[in-house]
Amino acid sequence: GSRRFAAQDWPIERLRAVGQATGTTLNDVVLAMCSGALRSYLLELDALPDASLVAMVPVGLNAKQSHIASSAGGNAVGAVMVQLATNHDDPARRLDRIHLSMRDGKEALSSMTQTQILAMSALGQAPMILAPLLRMEGIVRPPYNLIISNVPGPRTTHYWNGARLTGTYPLSIPINGMALNITCTSYDGQLGFGLTGCRRTVPHLQRLLG
Repeated sequence: GSRRFAAQDWPIERLRAVGQATGTTLNDVVLAMCSGALRSYLLELDALPDASLVAMVPVGLNAKQSHIASSAGGNAVGAVMVQLATNHDDPARRLDRIHLSMRDGKEALSSMTQTQILAMSALGQAPMILAPLLRMEGIVRPPYNLIISNVPGPRTTHYWNGARLTGTYPLSIPINGMALNITCTSYDGQLGFGLTGCRRTVPHLQRLLG
């Protein structure tokens, strides 16, 4: 009921250069940035768990595959549970572990039918949906700690009545029982991070951006 929002952007070329230097993807680098920020933030609060945090990451599926693409068109989206390697203090190792986790998750999705992907997604979301209805908050937990998504946006500068759009930042909706949502979107050479968090559960949300 009480939310806080913080946003900032970084040059996409800088992030892409990290990916090229390490043999990883832009999305891997984004997840590693989030992982490093979460690790530092939780260490400051003396609340970093021994086990790695897990992010649910929506990924676009190859719509050309007949068993995945919808006959009516639209987006084909699945979800990968990514180990963020927050239990490792070395940034390079975190990026490598995230890259492997994303690769394994995508390979698993590519071997599934659309029905299997929908069933897996439903099982993953069931605790978040059913717990409030059955008054079981805190008893039944989802298989992830937070959602991190990266949505491509316009690559060129946009204008409205002659005014230049200088930035765009995603404001996402954390579902019940989830304290933080991180969504990124690209625009005109920049990647904007939008953080939406529970004011009571995530103190000093702005520090995550630093």
